[in-house]
Amino acid sequence: MDVKPFGVNAGFSYQYVLFKHHELIAEYLVSQGKGDGDNLGELTSLVHEFALGYRYLFDDSAIELMALENMFNHDNSTDIVFSATFRHRLML
Repeated sequence: MDVKPFGVNAGFSYQYVLFKHHELIAEYLVSQGKGDGDNLGELTSLVHEFALGYRYLFDDSAIELMALENMFNHDNSTDIVFSATFRHRLML
């Protein structure tokens, strides 16, 4: 399978502070299709993704719960992804 050597991605996001440590997140992402060939069909099309999530903030860390949905071309990436992430900022 032929894959493009580089790709272009863009997006924007919005976060809304519900309470002191609670945030809601919305993101829209668009990526260039990574397939490089006429026979790859949807893998050469743009990928449009929308994410909704919740973030809880601690002093030096955060927990995020996200759902990422492939919007228009359902055959060129995962249709929906659920993720949980823990982040910690090292203070040296």
